[in-house]
Amino acid sequence: MRPLRSSQADTEAWPYRMGRGSHEGGFTLFEIILVLGLLGLLLAIVVPRIGLLQDAGTAGRSLIGLIHTLKGQAVSSQQVWRLHLDLDQGQYWVTTVFADGERIPLDPRYEKRFELPVGVKFERAVTVFQGRRETGTVYVQILPNGYPEAAIISLRDLDDNRTLVALHVSNLTGQIRVSDVDVDLAPLPPLPEYVRPLLFPEIYGGNLSV
Repeated sequence: MRPLRSSQADTEAWPYRMGRGSHEGGFTLFEIILVLGLLGLLLAIVVPRIGLLQDAGTAGRSLIGLIHTLKGQAVSSQQVWRLHLDLDQGQYWVTTVFADGERIPLDPRYEKRFELPVGVKFERAVTVFQGRRETGTVYVQILPNGYPEAAIISLRDLDDNRTLVALHVSNLTGQIRVSDVDVDLAPLPPLPEYVRPLLFPEIYGGNLSV
């Protein structure tokens, strides 16, 4: 029997070498199942949390956008606008303040009440005139000069009992600072009666009671 040439020997031995290399460098069925199980567990933990953060973020962005819009509306109309918050029902709506009371704006965008996303609620609100509230209805006023009253609006996730978004409205700059940590918010001190007409002449100049 003639000895095999080197090329022929390599060709016949190739399947065996391939089999050994494939076994040594590949994954077993158990390893694949283990990796898939770990990935499934990770997704089960991360995906619901991402969805909740998106809901809270959407609610916070909607409130911030609405307040900025009302600032422009207040300047253009030279009237006081109010953003009402129903802390129990998770709803908010807009009114315009006149000397004889409040009215729903004619703008169709404000005809109906807005609602928070499912799974998010108002945790609490701190306003200048009403102090710290966790239930009931409160409002934040935007004055004709375009500046809102100081307020803190906190949103809480219903599932893990953690505050996700806290909106800090500044009456000095008109800006809104966003915090994503749960902090113990101190109530804002109420303004004395004799100071209010000095700070808000647009309201008290027309003998409007708030």
